Amino acid sequence: MIAAGVVAIQPAMAQETPNKETTQPKNNMLIGIHTSDEFEKAPYSDWYQKEYAEYTPDKASIEALKGTQLNQSRLTVFLGTWCGDSHREFPRFMKILHALDFPEDQLTIYALDRNKQSPDGDEKKFNILRVPTFIIHQDDREIGRIIEYPQSGWLEKDLLEILNRTP
Repeated sequence: MIAAGVVAIQPAMAQETPNKETTQPKNNMLIGIHTSDEFEKAPYSDWYQKEYAEYTPDKASIEALKGTQLNQSRLTVFLGTWCGDSHREFPRFMKILHALDFPEDQLTIYALDRNKQSPDGDEKKFNILRVPTFIIHQDDREIGRIIEYPQSGWLEKDLLEILNRTP
């Protein structure tokens, strides 16, 4: 689902609650703000690396994205390390960003628990109801989001659509 709207954002630096990881048997999950590197570690690497390696982004869309303002945007991702849709879409999203040399300091990744909550309640500020949710911001306002899965079937095509409809 692609959605557009205007939402003011706060810098990720405002977060003070430390990142968390639950380690209950058969129920490991990240909670809070995390870096993409943390998905390279077990047990998350099992699904992350597999999907990342198997996904081939649409070349035409990647080339077209290089001509947009994406690298001047801020991206916010809400996901669940327990969620099958997040297991599929988040590694693909990261592969797209890597193909575009997107600056990771402009990316904030929130991992939510099974109730879709974070330690600081950031999901409420962004009205997150489903994961994964990918939010694109320009000039401190939201210009669009991809919720759960891309409408076109390709994250890069949906990103391009969002960026192309922005003046």
